[in-house]
Amino acid sequence: MPPEEPQGLVALKLDIEGSALICRGERVFASHGPLRISWYTATANTPKGYVPILDGVVFGYRDSIASIAEVDRFSPTRVGERYQWRDHASAQGLMIAMVLPAGRTLAYWEPELIEAKRFSETIAVFWLLYPKSEADSTVSITWSLTELAHELDSEVERLNRAISLARRRETTTDYDVALSFAGEERTYVDEVARVLTGAGVKVFYDKLEEADLWGKNLYTHLSDIYRKRARFTVMFISRSYAEKRWTNHEREAAQARAFADSREYILPARFDGTEIPGMLPTTGYISANERPPSDLANLILRKLEATSL
Repeated sequence: MPPEEPQGLVALKLDIEGSALICRGERVFASHGPLRISWYTATANTPKGYVPILDGVVFGYRDSIASIAEVDRFSPTRVGERYQWRDHASAQGLMIAMVLPAGRTLAYWEPELIEAKRFSETIAVFWLLYPKSEADSTVSITWSLTELAHELDSEVERLNRAISLARRRETTTDYDVALSFAGEERTYVDEVARVLTGAGVKVFYDKLEEADLWGKNLYTHLSDIYRKRARFTVMFISRSYAEKRWTNHEREAAQARAFADSREYILPARFDGTEIPGMLPTTGYISANERPPSDLANLILRKLEATSL
């Protein structure tokens, strides 16, 4: 990948002292034209003419830099468990590079990241931000942190998979996959959801959405999820699934989407041979009772990664 060429760069290093988030960094100003920033360069093989920025999390081409301002302490805005950084960007864009605290990763981020990498014993990520209009140059990022649950390199891989999957989603969809199942299969589906979310997949699964579902008109909301807001619906078919009102509602919404799109949208996983209205017997399916949930989750992941929009 060629060097990034934003008009400005903010490089942030986060640390945690007690319960407080401490943030220091450097702001880089372009001399003429855009900055030339290398995200992939390592300290051991710095290209000629490039200088390290914020201890080498990125490198900038010296002739493209007018000045670098060091700031001992930035102050992101905190709202609950989330932090927000607001700034201004020119039409050529603003790059924000961030080094996360040791032992931490991102639990949430907005907008989508460009990439994550290992930086010494921490994780570094970056965004490229552009103004919404000529009249409004304000840009912002929002994030929250959580403790690492994986080995460092595995977590970097998980973040980059999540970034890749997000790029494949249509602009109207919020989820990579929605899970539709009867309560009798919850133990199995719960493990599928756990493996998928651990791999960076954005999953609609009711247990993960309890706060959002609270108080909503579920009839309308679930119809919207299964008809519009996921790339795929995995339908866990069983006798119980066929008998329940809510699963039939989800099924009908998913089938309406499949009919409208004229493409594979419903991915059936069968626990038994129960016939489902509107589901042709020739539709390819996976036998859930013959596979552990982790295997099924990995098949879903492969489907997501192999299918372009």
